[in-house]
Amino acid sequence: LQEHWLTPAAMNKFDDDFPDYICVGCSAMTERVESGMLFGRPFGGVAILTHKSLRGSLRIIHCDDRFAIVKIFNYLVISVYLPCVGTPDRFIICENIIERIGSWLDQYDDCEYIIGGDFNVNLNDNHEVARCINDFIVDRHLHRCDELFPSSASATYINPSLGHSSYIDYMLVSRADVLLDFTVTDPNLNFSDHVPLMITIICEGKSCENYEEKERYFSQLRWDKADLAAYYA
Repeated sequence: LQEHWLTPAAMNKFDDDFPDYICVGCSAMTERVESGMLFGRPFGGVAILTHKSLRGSLRIIHCDDRFAIVKIFNYLVISVYLPCVGTPDRFIICENIIERIGSWLDQYDDCEYIIGGDFNVNLNDNHEVARCINDFIVDRHLHRCDELFPSSASATYINPSLGHSSYIDYMLVSRADVLLDFTVTDPNLNFSDHVPLMITIICEGKSCENYEEKERYFSQLRWDKADLAAYYA
């Protein structure tokens, strides 16, 4: 997950709302809430949710406001959120994040890798951030899932009100032969202007404890049924 927008005090919402999962994540707003009264819109933050049936195979490797890493079986799973256009020192931040992720890969060079997130750049563009990421992909012998399944590739950022769409979210894997499927999904229950990406892989590891799937129900609030005058007031 990227950009969950939670303050440090609100990170427990993951535990409350997703009791079947272990959350590894950080707020991006620690410095903001420590510097005085909170104002303006929330921002940032990454997290990885791992099903509790995998708790015996889960190891937390690293977590900060821009990327989180866990080890599950023989895989490092990395969730990353790179800065958007207009962020001061954007390229320097991106370069630093890529270098830090690379240092973790060096420490776990016997593992396979899954790296996913909001890169905030189209990797097919001739942009300095795109070139930095593409160099990393080549150096680390990674594969873009959208290139392995080109028929499934479509816009990942869609803002109908602005008429904007682009492909800026990606999934990368270290082995192409274990990737069974890649899909850019379009769920009805989604209030984000980004759509989720889903991959299916073959993962080597010991069998997990049995877990009984519980039926879950969700309520979806509808703006067309709301008192909009009261909301804006």
